[in-house]
Amino acid sequence: MDYAICHTKDKDVQKCVQAMVEAGHDLPIVQTNPVTYKKLESGEKSVPDFGEKHKAHHKVDTVTHILHTTKCKKTNNPTWDARIINPKATGLVLCTCVKKRIKK
Repeated sequence: MDYAICHTKDKDVQKCVQAMVEAGHDLPIVQTNPVTYKKLESGEKSVPDFGEKHKAHHKVDTVTHILHTTKCKKTNNPTWDARIINPKATGLVLCTCVKKRIKK
């Protein structure tokens, strides 16, 4: 399976979302730290599938580009599954459902 791999620097998730919209892709999003990102990029490591251990806890609205939790019902638009490790670093607008879960 293909994924949109992003890291926690430079609002990379936002850039991935914009690129997917422009290219017409529909891929799950995986945010990782810069070290793991380089290993994934070089092929030293592979992305674990979205299984029970590595499931997506977020989704990105494909129209508004707002980050939601998977249980949020505030969007009726199609969404991309997303495994996000740092919501603040995505560069996306955060739904209140995500803001509630962020540690201060």
